[in-house]
Amino acid sequence: MINNLTRSRPDIGALLEEGWRHELAPDRAHILIVHTHSCEAYSAAGADAYDESDPFRTLDREKSVIRVGDVLAERLREYGFNVIHDDTLYDYPQYSGAYSRSQQGIGELLENNPAIRVVIDLHRDSASGGFRTEYVHGREKTAQVMLLVTNGENGLYHPNWQENLKLALELQREMDVRYPGLARDLCLSPYRYNQQLCPGSLILEVGSDGNTLAEAEAGALLFAECAGEVLKGSLN
Repeated sequence: MINNLTRSRPDIGALLEEGWRHELAPDRAHILIVHTHSCEAYSAAGADAYDESDPFRTLDREKSVIRVGDVLAERLREYGFNVIHDDTLYDYPQYSGAYSRSQQGIGELLENNPAIRVVIDLHRDSASGGFRTEYVHGREKTAQVMLLVTNGENGLYHPNWQENLKLALELQREMDVRYPGLARDLCLSPYRYNQQLCPGSLILEVGSDGNTLAEAEAGALLFAECAGEVLKGSLN
């Protein structure tokens, strides 16, 4: 269930029992979707062809992870959540420094929308080009998804990281119950990746560079269903 890359050994059972206890104001924006690596794209085969800015990357928002963010945001809105989707290109024209730039952008959005309690930084995975994930849902093949949470033990200030982990664990559990195999192991990382900014911050990796855009969209829709179930009790 967890790929723990840290020295920490959190009590998973206790964290799940405590639960993620944060309210989502029904009349204000309370979920933010961003893309630190906004140009990440999927397989360019066939109908998914796109102009590359770099290998497996594109400025075309309809072919990149931004499109997957559109799909996720729209489905969450259908479930009754108030979602902001930030489609800023934080990794172009310069890839280096993307997390510093997205931190500034997230900070400004949180300042202007103080009711936000969940921040999803949506990426796609990669491994030397063409790495593929797969989950079979009925007759449909979808991309798998992976949650990544950080604890900052590499020296960056991150005192409330277990709040993020509580939410990720609830989401992971819901996916494992509803769609066994949709979620890869939750990854606990020693870095920070801006997750100190909000009590429900996580990285969501939807598929990889070997998946098609359609598979990634389908995986995002299944994740949205699980997230809706987990978060509906927080709407007050």
